Amino acid sequence: PFAASELASFEAAGGGGRVTLSPVRVTVERSRGSILYAHLLNFRQLEAAWPLHCSHGVLQASNSMWVRPGWEAAVRTAGFSLGQDAVRWAPPLEVAAAHPFYRNVTTRGRHSWTYHEGSFYPMNELQAFRARLDAWLTAPGRELQRDVLQAFPFPEEFWLQNYVLNEGRGGRLALPVRTRQLCLRDDARGETQLVSPAMVDATASGATEYFAVKRVPRLVDHPIVRRIAQLTRPAAPPPRWPPTAPPPLPP
Repeated sequence: PFAASELASFEAAGGGGRVTLSPVRVTVERSRGSILYAHLLNFRQLEAAWPLHCSHGVLQASNSMWVRPGWEAAVRTAGFSLGQDAVRWAPPLEVAAAHPFYRNVTTRGRHSWTYHEGSFYPMNELQAFRARLDAWLTAPGRELQRDVLQAFPFPEEFWLQNYVLNEGRGGRLALPVRTRQLCLRDDARGETQLVSPAMVDATASGATEYFAVKRVPRLVDHPIVRRIAQLTRPAAPPPRWPPTAPPPLPP
């Protein structure tokens, strides 16, 4: 865990009481369940810091950056990001579906594969999913490290989505035709290639439907990172947070 002094310094750097940091850390590995579990720890901390004030949760990758404002309104309007194109069976699912927790949440036989970067869900849906996972882990013989953190392949692209489609609002409401991710993954250039400057500019200008881009280098002096930093406008004084009255939670 972080020391109390470390938490205080990070949160103070956010300014205006708008940043909170999960005191619990896990070692994150590519393609493993630790990615999804780290997101769940963040959502738990949001509820601890601002109970009932956060209506939705958005998943963001460490190598993505926001380049256009307005995504909060898009989240509130859409409600959650899954669409009909997310309901599919693909070869990686043959391995993923063998995991017992995958089967635990896929109760109606609706399978999904969609990337998590820029996905979003109502906070009460995220809380229910986390409670489901926590309860599953209490069974004798199950271990967090082995059965969740080391789960493979990439549970962040299957488990939560399947829960929402089978037991959450994705199973109760009509799905839009297309999944509404907030983050553009420039996969046309290959899974290891950085996002192109052209795609950064197109997304920032509103020429695409997205608000963030991936893959961004984790080096602050990289030309792409500097280009994104140039898009930042001088910030107005931050509003008081949390607001005096919490926004209504979705049903």
